[in-house]
Amino acid sequence: MDDAQAFRTASEKPLPVNSAYRCKMHAIERKKATPGAHATAACDFGVSGEDAIQLLTFFLNRGYVGIGVHQKGNKRYIHVDRRKTPAIWTY
Repeated sequence: MDDAQAFRTASEKPLPVNSAYRCKMHAIERKKATPGAHATAACDFGVSGEDAIQLLTFFLNRGYVGIGVHQKGNKRYIHVDRRKTPAIWTY
């Protein structure tokens, strides 16, 4: 969350957090064979448009290599995490 706060401070804009840390016993994580990135270090931020591009640039420059992009409809967000193997996907 320190990086999220650093982005928020630098951008001088609100940064809605849609989802962050989930313990291994969280209902979503319990459905998985092994806990996902949210059980270690991941966040989903409610951003779109230019704000999404700025957020992606910021987090990529800080070493986040798990990037999920949902930019359709009215629930737009960007997922970032620090997995070992770089990956990018869309929802």
